[in-house]
Amino acid sequence: MNLKEKGYRIYLSFLQTVLALAFILWVNDYFVLRVHLIAAILYCLVFSALIYFFDTSKNNAARYIALISLVPSLGLIFLVCRTNPFLWVKGIIDWCLRYDRTEDLYEFIPAYTVLAAAACLLSILFYIFMKKTVTRLLLAGIILSAFIALGIVQMNLNKAVVGIGIFYILCCLMEISGLIYGRKAGKADKKESILYLIPVCILLTVISISLPSKPEPIQWSGIKNIYYAIKNTIDKMITQWEFFTGKGDGTFSISLTGYSDDGSLDNEDLYENNKIALTVQGRKGLSPLYLTGSVSDTYTGYSWEKSDDGFLPEESEYLIDYAELIFGLSRLDPVVLEEDRFLELMTITVFYKNIKTKTFFYPLKSYRFSFVNPVKGLETNKAGITFPKAMGDKAAYMVSYYELNLEGQKFREMLRSADFFTYENDKEINYDQIKAMESKFYVRDKDDFFLNREDFIKLLKKRAEIIRRVYTQLPDNLPKRVKDLAIELTKNEVNTYDKLKAIEAFLLKYTYSYKPGSVPEGWDFVDYFLFENKKGYCTSFATSMAVLARCAGIPTRYVEGFLVDYSDRAGEGYLVRNSNAHAWVEAYFEGIGWIPFEPTPGFHEIRYTVWPEKTGKANVNNYVNNIRIPQEPPSVQTPVIPKITEDEEKAGDILMWILTSCAVIFILLGAIAVYYLILKVKYKKEFDRADYNRKMYMLFIRILVMLKYEGFGLSRQETVLLLSDRIKDRYRYGNIVFGDVADIYMAYRYGEKTVSKEEFDTVQIFYKGLSEYRQENNSRLKQFMEEFAFLIRKNNINIYNPELFMRVKNHRFTHGIITTVHFRG
Repeated sequence: MNLKEKGYRIYLSFLQTVLALAFILWVNDYFVLRVHLIAAILYCLVFSALIYFFDTSKNNAARYIALISLVPSLGLIFLVCRTNPFLWVKGIIDWCLRYDRTEDLYEFIPAYTVLAAAACLLSILFYIFMKKTVTRLLLAGIILSAFIALGIVQMNLNKAVVGIGIFYILCCLMEISGLIYGRKAGKADKKESILYLIPVCILLTVISISLPSKPEPIQWSGIKNIYYAIKNTIDKMITQWEFFTGKGDGTFSISLTGYSDDGSLDNEDLYENNKIALTVQGRKGLSPLYLTGSVSDTYTGYSWEKSDDGFLPEESEYLIDYAELIFGLSRLDPVVLEEDRFLELMTITVFYKNIKTKTFFYPLKSYRFSFVNPVKGLETNKAGITFPKAMGDKAAYMVSYYELNLEGQKFREMLRSADFFTYENDKEINYDQIKAMESKFYVRDKDDFFLNREDFIKLLKKRAEIIRRVYTQLPDNLPKRVKDLAIELTKNEVNTYDKLKAIEAFLLKYTYSYKPGSVPEGWDFVDYFLFENKKGYCTSFATSMAVLARCAGIPTRYVEGFLVDYSDRAGEGYLVRNSNAHAWVEAYFEGIGWIPFEPTPGFHEIRYTVWPEKTGKANVNNYVNNIRIPQEPPSVQTPVIPKITEDEEKAGDILMWILTSCAVIFILLGAIAVYYLILKVKYKKEFDRADYNRKMYMLFIRILVMLKYEGFGLSRQETVLLLSDRIKDRYRYGNIVFGDVADIYMAYRYGEKTVSKEEFDTVQIFYKGLSEYRQENNSRLKQFMEEFAFLIRKNNINIYNPELFMRVKNHRFTHGIITTVHFRG
């Protein structure tokens, strides 16, 4: 190995080292490993030096001795440290799984070990990439694409990482330029010439990273629009495929909105997905808008499930719940209803966007639905209403419902007094009161309204029994300390409502976090959250309140859906994004129905909005605070996901579909044109090479096809002579009619007469005359399509095969194509 070759190998090792350094610096920053820069540099230098040593000493026995001695050396280290290597590795892996980039869970040794392992793997990987020029150039393209992608999502990078990436790309450009120049100049491949240009690459790199930059990153608006349009299209295709392959039952779940990877409660990380799922049109309400999606009644200890006996099979659950609320209001003093605001009538229209699900989203206490396009088979007997099949972006419907004044003093007093009501004692309804309510406060219900039925008390009683039985169930292995906590929290409260508020207030002391960590195997989800982890997001808080309330004997259900952010608006509607997915809890009050509660910090303040006095005349919008989805505390680092407006998404979608459609159309047209030209050239060559017999036969077939388009197709039971009798002298060109052409063909086929030049010219004159006639009376597009169809049939059936042509003894034609062939022998 000469000096230049050795220098070139050192140059490749240097590239390998700096690339490994760049990547482990990025790993160190992104995962907050807090490894010192000097240690990171030493890792890269040591592993690169070892790789270089092994690569340059292939025939040296020292290489193999060092490799063999590595295992006992590591064993000796573990022995001196009195550490089990397998348990040590398992501990490192466990730390990686639970580390959430916070100071509390940080450990020095695992962090440095993980970065050392990353340096080793990356050094080996880049050593492989440096072997060939093609792989080096491919890696340069990957790095450049990564820089652009990270710029689009506005992810900051360490300047050292950017500088190394620029240096590597410049080196690759210099090297490829030198190779191209050398080949054009006819000189030998002098790849070592790049060594003289390394100082230039370093200088350009230093200049590039030293240039002043704006504080805000490049926006890349056009690329972003195309990126998000492509991403949404791919997401839709994935969703369609999941439904096609039968993945899941098609109903809504927070896990399907981009929040997590599966449907269990044990979600280690929570990432925002800002894709628009729904849009909602309508005026702002006095309270925030919660859209019910999925309702579960069975807690297993690690997930929520839906049973088949928590409802009346033949009734619409949402209407019964609404009717029970009206029944509860009818028992109040009319003066109270007159002076205090309990409900507010609202109407909204829901449009499905980038979502495909069987779930019908609706607010609690809805009483009427109307669809833009008629829908049959809507399943309403369960609290989670579903369509008969998965609905996509064509679904749209209007919902009328009543908002609840959850913070109203009289409303809360009504809930506190619900404990004194039972369907056993109260069996009458005050219809006069309901009529008075309808005339003064509420919209009149239809004649078949649930409360107008004679058996409504019986049905409400039966439903209450089902709710008390199903919605208070708990797993047998629920830890005792969870039950003890519920008793402790509610022991000083005298009614159901105050017990629920005590549980709610207790949970508000816990920490809201996007990264609560994984629940250890064998632990109950609620028990781990309440007594060990003490941090989580909406699923943790809603589940815990539902379970604690059940421990106190209160029926509850777990609800997942969307919280509409009134501040996120575009055009005429409010944008409901996947990141607006939320979970909450609802408790049952006999004689009133299901009432929502909000134990999640941040969302609690949103849910309980104080209404203005009933006598106020001001616009209700003036009393509604802008609803904002609570963000994660600053101490927890989460990836920044760009939020684009609906106009940008629409522009991206339109641009994407235009580009895609144009590309598909051009590709199809180009493919058709190329295929047509190939067939036409092939046919012409075949015709030019043929003798007069075959040329006459080929023209005769085309004449039959053109006559078919003129309405004189050859039927299965018809001969050529019969066809000639039908046509007669309708087509005459140069005193030649179809009968003359038919005679030449019949003499050739059955008289085994050779076709002369004069006979061929006769057939050709008739063919040209018929072709010109059709050109004058038909559009070019139609002629093209007819000729293209003929060439395709001819190519597929191969009726002009020379061997087949010579062996044909008898035949019939159907639309100009041979259908029956007999072979001699």
